[in-house]
Formats: sequence, structure tokens, C-alpha cells
Amino acid sequence: MKLDHSKGAAPLYYQLKEIIQDKIVSGEFEVGSIIPSELELQKQYSLSRITVRQALNELVQEGYLNRQRGKGTIVLGEKLMNEQLVTIKSFTDEMNERGLTPGTLSVAIVLQKANQEVAKQLKISLGEEVYKITRVRTGDGVPIVVFKTYLPKTVCKDGNLFETTDSLYESLRERGIVIKKTLDKYEAIIASTEISRLLEIDTGSPLLKRSRVSISNAGKVVEFTKAYYNASLYSYNIELQDKD
Repeated sequence: MKLDHSKGAAPLYYQLKEIIQDKIVSGEFEVGSIIPSELELQKQYSLSRITVRQALNELVQEGYLNRQRGKGTIVLGEKLMNEQLVTIKSFTDEMNERGLTPGTLSVAIVLQKANQEVAKQLKISLGEEVYKITRVRTGDGVPIVVFKTYLPKTVCKDGNLFETTDSLYESLRERGIVIKKTLDKYEAIIASTEISRLLEIDTGSPLLKRSRVSISNAGKVVEFTKAYYNASLYSYNIELQDKD
């Protein structure tokens, strides 16, 4: 397909965007495949780098593509995750429900003293020891979210809570701790250098941040997590009903 350079035609970046989008929808660019590089697109359509990048940026923002450092621009087709907020689910449950393979790219566990924020959320004393678990979770191998989880030391006195990379909630259930209630807060932010490195995206990319406090079947706060989702891959649906 050729671009229309005539007077009154749609902007060139928009035309390129539509061409690539059509190839994704038609299946010519298969989900999981890597599209031509920016340089290849520039040469193929005789466009400037800025024009090509603008087209790709919009497709990334709309969830059709995902940039991964060292790999290229990958076809998603649509947002990889679209979660309906109805019940409490682990990330592993969300992946399995959608036929995606959950994975963990990395896990880091440290024992540290609770700062003001962590102590307040976990309802413990300032300076009390907590486990901080930083995980990068994936769906079909694509980094989707960074979890920074804080757990009171009393939840796992032997320090062996995460010998595996499985679901946090499943690990807690094995210890007799069942999450019965969560308090969630959502906000839009941009990726810091650290988070962008872990998610393999550009610094400053849009993120959906979820802060969660989880309460157990015993009525105790057992988890405080800050989750950083790649906004180009993840969205939430919320269903509301009239009280009448």
C-alpha cells in the first residue's frame, strides 16, 4: 500500500499507522512477531524518522505494539491483559484465565526496616523488620508488571517464603493465610529509570500504578504491594450498578 501525498490527504504518520494496524488486524503481522524496524519503515515508505516514530508510538499507546529493549517492536494485537474488577485474583490466576502462561523474570528478596509509608500501611511500628520482595511478572514471556511487596516478618518467621517464583497468594495460602479483603488505589504515572529497565520499556513510558493493602481471614494486614503495570499492555474494567 502506498502513501497518499496529495493535498488534503491524512497526515503521513496517520496513514502509516493505519497500514500497520491493518496488517495486525488481518494477521499479516502475527501476534508475537516483530515488525520491521524504524529504519526499515523509513526506507520502505520514504518517511522521516519522526513520522515513523509517531505512528509507532500511537500504536504502542493503543496496545497494538510493545517495545522491548534488545528485541524490537512486538505485535500484541490488543491489550494483553484486560481485567474485570469483581473478585480478588492473583496475577497467576489472571494469566491462566486468559490462556497466557504466567512467568517470573526476576525475584529479589531483602529483609529491611519499615519506613513511614510501609509501617503505616502494614499497621506496624516504624523500624520493624519486613520482607521486601521485588518481582517482574510476565505473560507469555512479555514483562507486564513489577511488584514491590512488603510483608511483616511475622508472616514468614523462617524467611523461606519465596523459594519459588509462584503466586504470592498461593504461597500465603500454604501457610494458612487467605486474603479476604483488599484496599486498592490506582493512579497514572510515568516509568522511572528503574521500572523502565525492569519492564524493558522507555523511561517516561505511561504506567498504571496500583497500591494494595491486603487483609487476611484473621483480620490482619499481611501485605502492602506497589504494582507498576505497563499501561500499553494492561487495562481494568469496572462494572457499577445503580443502588436501586
